[in-house]
Amino acid sequence: MLKTLNKYKYASVTRTRDPKVLETMDVVVDVGGVYDASKNRFDHHQREFQDTLLPKYFTRLSSAGLVYKHYGRDVIRSLHSSLSDDDLEVVYDRVYKNFVEAMDGHDKSVHDSPNHRHRHHHRHLSLARALIVCCLLV
Repeated sequence: MLKTLNKYKYASVTRTRDPKVLETMDVVVDVGGVYDASKNRFDHHQREFQDTLLPKYFTRLSSAGLVYKHYGRDVIRSLHSSLSDDDLEVVYDRVYKNFVEAMDGHDKSVHDSPNHRHRHHHRHLSLARALIVCCLLV
């Protein structure tokens, strides 16, 4: 997602859990135990972490959702620069609801939870099918 933005277009991806290496990274996703958007740290693995994209959603964010929360509008705008601000918000919500939320739910094992209350969770969709649905809605 981030590599669609000019700022990160040529960024290299490093897979590590080494704290000393993580300290040198511009952006850290899904490791490191820190969620701090001001420092580009997007890990959701804290016991107290309960964030959702918006109050109307029940699915807690995974790291993909955290990146989408902070960069999703920029990504959409980079792909569709002519969208009005209102249309951008509609697309942002639909992409989350029809694509990113499924990743959040899968990562957070929402489909296994007896307390799962969100009736629009698409756990049965493959990632490819979810992407197609998402693109059709845009």
